[in-house]
Amino acid sequence: MLNPLADFGKTAQGLARNPLGIIALFIVLVYGIAGLVLTSSVASLTHDERQPLLWFLVGFPVIVLGVFGWLVSSHHRKLYGPQDYKSDRSFLQTLAPDVQRLRLNEEVARLEGAEDNTSVEEGVSPPAGFSLPSAIREEPNRLPAGSGPVEAAELTTSAQRRAESRAAVLLAEELVLRQLESEFSAPARRQVTITTPTGSVSLDGVIPNEHGGVAIEIKLLRHATAEKNALRLVMEFTSIVHRFFAIQPGGDWLFVLAIVCDDVPIPTRSLVEGRLRRASKDLGKRIEVRFYDLAALRTEFGVPAA
Repeated sequence: MLNPLADFGKTAQGLARNPLGIIALFIVLVYGIAGLVLTSSVASLTHDERQPLLWFLVGFPVIVLGVFGWLVSSHHRKLYGPQDYKSDRSFLQTLAPDVQRLRLNEEVARLEGAEDNTSVEEGVSPPAGFSLPSAIREEPNRLPAGSGPVEAAELTTSAQRRAESRAAVLLAEELVLRQLESEFSAPARRQVTITTPTGSVSLDGVIPNEHGGVAIEIKLLRHATAEKNALRLVMEFTSIVHRFFAIQPGGDWLFVLAIVCDDVPIPTRSLVEGRLRRASKDLGKRIEVRFYDLAALRTEFGVPAA
C-alpha cells in the first residue's frame, strides 16, 4: 500500500542533500501549506481574509523565479553538494572577464617587477607547512660569472609599457595553448577554474579528457626582469601546483608549466630552468616544465614581430 507520508519523507531526504534541493523543498512546503489552508478553509474565510492568501499564491512563484535566477547567475557554485560532483571535470567554468582582467594585471605587475620579487600576491602564497627546497631558497639571485649586462630598455610611459606587456602576455598564452592543442590533438579551454567539493583553482588553460586532463599555467619571462623574478616564479609555481592537487582532481592529470622566454639570455634561462626543475622534482607530482622562445612561436604561427 502506498504511504504518501513515507514517500514524501524519502523525497525530502533526497532533496536535502544539497542547497538547491533544500531551496526546492522549502518552496514546495510553503506553497503547499498556503494552498492547503486556502482550499480547506475557503468557505469559512471572509473576502478580506482570502485576499492575502490569493495574492501570495499568485506572487510567490514570481518572487521565487526572480530569486532563483539571481542565485543561478551569481552564486551557482554554492548550489551543489559534494555528491553532485561525479568526476574532476564536473565543474569546469570559464573565468568571468573581470577575473581574467585581474589575473592579467597580476601577471603584468610580476613581469614589470612592480613589487618586490620575493613577495607573492595574496591568494598564491605557499600552503602552511610548505617551504622551498633549501638549495633553491638559499641560492643567491645572481647569474653565472661572465654574463653580459642587461641592455637598457627604451624610455616609454608607464601606460605604454603596461599596454605592451599585456599584449605580450596574451600573445604568449595564446601561442602556447595552440602549440599544446596541436601536441595533444584536443582543444584547450582557456582561462578556466576547476571546482571540486574540496576547493577550486584558476588556470590559464585546461585540455580535458575522459581520464583527467592537462592543466596548463603559462608565464612570460622578459630580458629586463627575468633574473629578479626567478625566485618569485618558483614560489608561484609551487603554490599553484599545491593548490591544484590539494583540491583532489580525480583521474590522471598532467600539470604543464610553460615558460615563454622573450629575448632572455641563455645564462638567465638556465638559472630559472634549474630552479623550476628542482622544485617540480621536489613536489613529486606529474609535472612538466617547458620552455618556449616567443620569437620561435611567432615564426611558427605566422605572427609578425611587434
